[in-house]
Amino acid sequence: GYVAAENTLITAGCNQAFCLSIQALARAGDAVMLPVPYYFNHQMWLQMHGITSLQLPFRPDREGVPDPDEAAALLTADTKAIVLVSPSNPTGAIYPPAVIEQFRNLAEERGIALIIDETYRDFLSDANGPPHKLIRDDGWDETVIQLYSFSKSFSLTGYRVGAITASARVIATVAKIMDTVQIC
Repeated sequence: GYVAAENTLITAGCNQAFCLSIQALARAGDAVMLPVPYYFNHQMWLQMHGITSLQLPFRPDREGVPDPDEAAALLTADTKAIVLVSPSNPTGAIYPPAVIEQFRNLAEERGIALIIDETYRDFLSDANGPPHKLIRDDGWDETVIQLYSFSKSFSLTGYRVGAITASARVIATVAKIMDTVQIC
C-alpha cells in the first residue's frame, strides 16, 4: 500500500475528521455502526444528521473488543460504515490487529467503509508491533478511512489538529465539505 498527498487531509482535530468523514459517506436515513460504549460526539453527530446508529454491544467476555461476527449479523442494507476506535475511548480496549483486519474484510465484503479512529494510537507500545497493517495492503483506500489526532500525540489538545487518510475520492469530497465549514 501507498499513501500519497491526495490521500490525506488535515482537520481541526480528530472530531472534525470524524464529522467530515461521516458527512461524506452518509445521509439521513442511512446507518453507521458504533461499538458500545462509543465516544459521545460520534453518536451525537449521527443523531444530528438523522443517521441511525447501529450499536454493536459491549463484550466484557472479549475485554471490550467488538466481535466482527456479531457486527456482520447487525449490518443492514442502509449501513454506510463501521466505526472502530482503538485504543477505545472510553474503555481503553486495544483491538488486536487480526480483529481489525476481520472488520476491514467485513466492510470490504459489504461495500462499506471502515472508519478507524486512532486518536490514541501513539500511546501504544511499539513492542507489540503496529496496531494493524491495513494501509500496507494494496487497495486499502477502497475501504479504510483512518482518523488521527496530532493534538493528543503531541499533548497539544487545545490546538485541535487531526487528519483523515482515505481514498483520493473520499478526500476530494471531504475537502469540498471542509471548504464550506472552515475556510483557511
